[in-house]
Amino acid sequence: MVKEPHQFITDSEGKRTHVLLTIEEYEELLDQILDLEDAQALRQRRAEGGERVSLDDLKKQLGL
Repeated sequence: MVKEPHQFITDSEGKRTHVLLTIEEYEELLDQILDLEDAQALRQRRAEGGERVSLDDLKKQLGL
């Protein structure tokens, strides 16, 4: 979980330009992004329709 407060890097005008995260926070955010991308890809594939293949059939097709 992302924790507050964070440290920021600012420009010469005091505008926040970067944020410092712990490695754990960065990895958690990255995992969340990847999960969202997977969910989006799944929704797109379902919307496109097409033939569905069971996992067992796919394994057979791939010779696994």
